[in-house]
Amino acid sequence: MNSSFATLSHGDVAHLVLNSMLDTCAIVCNVLLITAIVKSTPTILQNYAVLLLFIATMDCSAALMSLMSTAIIENIEGAIIYIHIGPCRLIHYNVCNAALADLAWISDSNYCAFACLQPSRPQLEWLESCHTKSLRDCSVTNPPVANCFPSPPKTSLLEHPELIGRYFSVYNLTAESQLSFENGLPRATIFYIEAVFLVASPILFVLRRKLLQNIRTLTVSSEKSQHQMILRSLTIQMCLPLSFSISFAFWIVDFLGIYRLKILQRSIMPIASIFSVVSPIIIIYYLPPYRKFVFICTQRLEM
Repeated sequence: MNSSFATLSHGDVAHLVLNSMLDTCAIVCNVLLITAIVKSTPTILQNYAVLLLFIATMDCSAALMSLMSTAIIENIEGAIIYIHIGPCRLIHYNVCNAALADLAWISDSNYCAFACLQPSRPQLEWLESCHTKSLRDCSVTNPPVANCFPSPPKTSLLEHPELIGRYFSVYNLTAESQLSFENGLPRATIFYIEAVFLVASPILFVLRRKLLQNIRTLTVSSEKSQHQMILRSLTIQMCLPLSFSISFAFWIVDFLGIYRLKILQRSIMPIASIFSVVSPIIIIYYLPPYRKFVFICTQRLEM
């Protein structure tokens, strides 16, 4: 496995530049949002700010892990191959593996954060415990993702023409039978991610309307506009995990051999990165205190 950037093709360079631009933009936007939340959150929004801070921190961390790895996904001989072209390969092989595991865990953590928005609860104080519940749920449900480490590459993979001179991680999904425990952890991880991404997304769509209806009945008129703004921001964000679902759909189409195209393989990670960019922009746009803070910051930079 070669760690030299000299092995990068023109397609690799384009992928690296696009992914790095998206992830760097996401990091800047989320750091700006975190600063705005800490410094300019009004009293009426403090309960919501806990959840917003959690989401922004997760998005920023996901962008950082994605930037470190900058992976290209290939499906070869029944194994998922993550080809690392990011700066992690200049540090250590295990850094790339840790970045991938953290990225998967963080992605599912965002689903946990949205999942704690329960429209059936009769009181608004459920927002106060949302951060704690999200962390607890993620720590319980995500160990298969965080603890899935790569398999040793087979000789045939080391000699594969698409992988020669590459820096890659292998997650082998093959087994003698469907009931075999061979390579059980990678297979369980893929099944878990598939269930979360493809099953949770429709549920989030249903929650969007119910949340907004519920908040209208629970708030007094003086606070109604503030609550509606934050809920509108959160419910619109519920649509963002669809970027992960689209990425997963591209991957499964390629993995099952239904349709193979290089541009689809290379688009998986950049599409997933869109989430971390758009999420803070939505929050800043819909919440006037944060929008004002960002406006003041940009004015100071122009002076």
